[in-house]
Amino acid sequence: MYFYSQATSYEEGVEEANYVLSSLGDYALSYPIVLDREDPMQESARTNNMTVEQHTQAALGFLETIEAAGKSAMIYTNQVYYALYLDLEQIYKFPVWIAQYANEPV
Repeated sequence: MYFYSQATSYEEGVEEANYVLSSLGDYALSYPIVLDREDPMQESARTNNMTVEQHTQAALGFLETIEAAGKSAMIYTNQVYYALYLDLEQIYKFPVWIAQYANEPV
């Protein structure tokens, strides 16, 4: 399962994860539940002006809640967001799927 997030806090990340978990019910997954965190590049985005710590906590709220429920979790993002918007010392334990929009890495 893949979930795009615009959570702005740890608590909102938890709420989103609980929504995903309740939507799944008892359905058995073969792959991790994937959290998509990116810069939406819109002036009205609610995630604009968040600090690295706020971005990191929002992601951790989701990822830790999924893992606490006994499911695998990972994050999907692009290189810029991963490097500039997340505290890698806090998020490193979760697998990452880096987006590649071109034929070659940039």
